[in-house]
Amino acid sequence: MNKEIPSSTSRLYLVFAVVVPMIISAAVLVIKGSGGSLVGPAMIEAFKFLLEFYLPMISIISAFYFAENNTSILLKKTNLETFVVAIIIVSMWTFLPAFSLIISVTYQDAFALTQALKGYGDAICAAALVFYFVQSNKAET
Repeated sequence: MNKEIPSSTSRLYLVFAVVVPMIISAAVLVIKGSGGSLVGPAMIEAFKFLLEFYLPMISIISAFYFAENNTSILLKKTNLETFVVAIIIVSMWTFLPAFSLIISVTYQDAFALTQALKGYGDAICAAALVFYFVQSNKAET
């Protein structure tokens, strides 16, 4: 017997899996830059980098979430394994900026690491999200 999760709940968790790490990354950036290393244009560039990192995932999730925001889809149930795989991949990728900011000496080092992995991570994360949404639309009510 397959375990299932309501699509409305799982989609909300996926939104949180992107938004919460984005807020945490911004908070870590502010804390790391509070010593004076991030002022003026440098702070703007750092936040711009974070927005550029998170915007593709927010766009994918919101496109599926709001385009299919009708009762028949939201009442469906999604296979739990599909959801768990998607949430793990998305969470690992979205926590990368916060983690790299914590372990790096400077925010430039953290952003260089994140930028070096961005193409791979975005592709894997997008594939996981699309797979999840396709599977959730196939689910039985």
